[in-house]
Amino acid sequence: MQRLTNTTRDQIIDAAIEKSGHPQRVEALKAAEYRLAEDLRILSLGGEGEAVELERQAADIREAMSRQLSDYPCFRIETSSYVEVIDHGKRRRFTFDAEFGHRLCPGRFYIPVGHEAVFWIAAYDDQAADVERQREEVRQAVSAIVYSVSNVKALLKVWPECAELLPSPAPIVNLPAIPVATVNALLGLPSVTPSPPSPTPEVPACQ
Repeated sequence: MQRLTNTTRDQIIDAAIEKSGHPQRVEALKAAEYRLAEDLRILSLGGEGEAVELERQAADIREAMSRQLSDYPCFRIETSSYVEVIDHGKRRRFTFDAEFGHRLCPGRFYIPVGHEAVFWIAAYDDQAADVERQREEVRQAVSAIVYSVSNVKALLKVWPECAELLPSPAPIVNLPAIPVATVNALLGLPSVTPSPPSPTPEVPACQ
């Protein structure tokens, strides 16, 4: 009877979380963060029109300076892989989509009091909390079942549908048969015990 080890329990829980659609929700949350980061970046640059103009100017400056790198070896225009904002005194970072590389944005941006960006961030936080809540809900429900039994047979009895969540058994590797004589030769078995010396025959004393 196959015991239900903690490792197997964890594998079942992870499989159940994946089956519940958690990876897809995480991807959707990541896409939401990318959109939020870009919206905040544009806001920090003064709006859509200002952002386009600043990016154009930055591109022109890079092109002009690239022809004079010997005179300005340390010149660069700062870009970032994330936008950092201050929201109600809290520092927050939101990552850009790596597909578009680093983006032009200020080092830090204070969200104006009462600006709708506050609600953008709140909506993202609600989505993130909902993703984690659903994951934890599945984890607790499945944990309660798999930790209530001690073997796979009992688990399948109380929860037959979890059969497809069970990890695949490790493949059995059939090692090539090696003759015992070969192993003995490699190890020098059996050990050779030296024979004790033969006793010296007594020489009769001369009369």
